[in-house]
Amino acid sequence: LVLINTTGGITCNDTVRSNIIIENSQASISSQAAEKIYAGIGDPAEVNIHITLKKSDLNWFPKELILFNNSKLKRRININLDNSSNLIFCETSILGRKAMLEKIENIFFSDIWKIHLGSQLKHVESINMNGNTKNIIMNKFAFNNNTSFSTILIFGKIVEKLEDDLKKIIDEIDNIFCEISIWDNKIVIRSVSNDNYDLKKTL
Repeated sequence: LVLINTTGGITCNDTVRSNIIIENSQASISSQAAEKIYAGIGDPAEVNIHITLKKSDLNWFPKELILFNNSKLKRRININLDNSSNLIFCETSILGRKAMLEKIENIFFSDIWKIHLGSQLKHVESINMNGNTKNIIMNKFAFNNNTSFSTILIFGKIVEKLEDDLKKIIDEIDNIFCEISIWDNKIVIRSVSNDNYDLKKTL
């Protein structure tokens, strides 16, 4: 399935909602192009994504989210899967495109994900950036001067099948910073890079 935004981008006061229910299926979902968050005046754009999986496998692989200087975005992603489902979820964000010499100095970016397995909350992700973003990007305990970052989350019985192979693959990666964590029957992979091209190629 391909999600299409016919406006070509998102800016202040825009609202985008997606409600996806998948039952007894195997699906891959992507987007037709990178989602661009443009500068604007007004309230933050809102993107709300709700996904429900019942006895299904989902690969969530949208193209990257590009945040421009002075952009404002509030995004919420909520995923519910049952014990018979598997999820491979990948989201990538870019703080300005290096090839276009774009500099990010000020944005509002509130991004919260919640994943439930059955009735139990299994994982929460939260990024909140507001105001002077340059200091956050330069901070060695945050982005360490990297402007492209990606998170892969894996849930379900597929975790046991993939964990050994993923560890071997990540051990061989040397062109970006990439680490894997495995606990509580889930896999989390973090990647950061100063060049979106290298990040996309590695992913």
